[in-house]
Amino acid sequence: MPLNHRIFLRAIERAKGKVPIEVTRQPNDLFVSKPNLCLAIDPHLRSMACAWIDYASEKIVAVETWKYVDKKAHWPVVAQGWWAIPSFAKPNSFMSAVTDIVIEFPDHIKPHGPSWSSLDLSSGIWSKKAGASNKQVSDLCKVALSIGYLSAGLKQSTGIQPVLVEPREWKGSKSKTQTEGEILPVTKAFLKGKKKALTEHELDSVAIGTWYVKKYKFDLTLKEAKDG
Repeated sequence: MPLNHRIFLRAIERAKGKVPIEVTRQPNDLFVSKPNLCLAIDPHLRSMACAWIDYASEKIVAVETWKYVDKKAHWPVVAQGWWAIPSFAKPNSFMSAVTDIVIEFPDHIKPHGPSWSSLDLSSGIWSKKAGASNKQVSDLCKVALSIGYLSAGLKQSTGIQPVLVEPREWKGSKSKTQTEGEILPVTKAFLKGKKKALTEHELDSVAIGTWYVKKYKFDLTLKEAKDG
């Protein structure tokens, strides 16, 4: 077992299962929990934005953010911490109704360097674009590692194998304004009577979950008919 992992496990034991995480949740008070929910996650190194979407109504059941609050923790320990968080985080009554888990995964990294050339096929013109910095590349690698630990933790605690989707798969070339506009009806209904707005990352998790539910709702209906 790697040294960092052993250190992390000993820290968990010393804390008696308590991970330095802050959970911020906004439930839909008007919603009666039903089976078949999709848990969608927009991942980051020190926080995970989550949204529970109901397959039947395509409404938001709850929105939640998991935030790793120990700012002094070295990043490998933070990444490994996401493996334990599904087990040790604040209990969530919606998890028992989850049938699918979908997590966004980085799809590509721009070529490294101060600039790189791109060919516009329609005009045949080459143009220079800014390349990725060392920090950008490093951060994406760290997020990818965090997603791996989180997926393992969710699989272990729920028995559900998370599905990883790339941004280009769920939103294509749409801008953030366009994706937020598409989910405006469900977010507006969810936020009615609430004082706190959804964060940028929570909105992304809602968009991911809404896309997944719409795409695979028919598959779930067929599965239920077959099982019944």
